[in-house]
Amino acid sequence: MNQEVFLTVRINDKCEPIDRGDMYEDPLHDALEEKKLGEVTGGGSQLNENYNVEYCELEVCLTGNLEEAKKVIIETLEKVGLPKGSKILLEKEEIPIGNHDVMAVHFDNLSLPNSVYEENDINDVLEEIENLLGDKGRRNSHRSGKEETIVYYGGISFETMKDAVSEFITNHPLCQNGGITQDA
Repeated sequence: MNQEVFLTVRINDKCEPIDRGDMYEDPLHDALEEKKLGEVTGGGSQLNENYNVEYCELEVCLTGNLEEAKKVIIETLEKVGLPKGSKILLEKEEIPIGNHDVMAVHFDNLSLPNSVYEENDINDVLEEIENLLGDKGRRNSHRSGKEETIVYYGGISFETMKDAVSEFITNHPLCQNGGITQDA
């Protein structure tokens, strides 16, 4: 390929810009440069009406073989755990990609008794969730709002992740009025 081709990778993740860079942009940029196929030239986040991230995108400039570059994009992003529902946008073509389900754990920020917030540390709860998940999933990102905090975990199976943490979340005081939902 002698000319540049531009494409967009739309990632079905609600991550903040710093997480987007660490999780997706940097590994993809490095892989494309290493194989002399192109580079990530930018990224962004689509916000909804409440100013929450709906999805993020990477802008990519390809200078090498297009088919090889698409393969590297898919392999690199799926290696780090790409949420299902993501896609490569190239002119009028949409290529579905993604290999991870997303589990969202919701925490109530307002209506629990003050003693629950004072006596429990969210970091301890998140550490225990990660311990229970083991290799079944990993924390991707989070979103903190006035009413709730949502922490997103990616893994091969939503049901497997949910089964691993449900009892803990059901019984922990800081998790009351929250819950688990499937996001991707």
